[in-house]
Amino acid sequence: MMQRREPRAQASLRITYSEPSGKHHETFITHVGGGGCFIISTTPPSEGTPLHLEFTLPTHHKPIHVGGKVAWRRSEYQGGRPAGIGVTFQNLSTNDKEAIRQYIDAVLSRKI
Repeated sequence: MMQRREPRAQASLRITYSEPSGKHHETFITHVGGGGCFIISTTPPSEGTPLHLEFTLPTHHKPIHVGGKVAWRRSEYQGGRPAGIGVTFQNLSTNDKEAIRQYIDAVLSRKI
């Protein structure tokens, strides 16, 4: 796994993501940080797969639309951790990065 450079927080956020083939998935983010997130997936795409992500934070009224790339995958439930993908955000806007930072701060300070 890659080294994280930014703080992250546990989450339970609905997300829709799509693959280049056009296949859409609706699932949940369980961890999010300024650089990426973990998405539950029973059929995780391969490492390196580009994705389009759409999710909303409870602290931000606008949906976040961002590109992503599968950094790593867990193909099955292991050690209490669900199958899914670690995704690195690609071209995250300054406003969306700030919204994610505010969400993480709120979670870590137990305000939400």
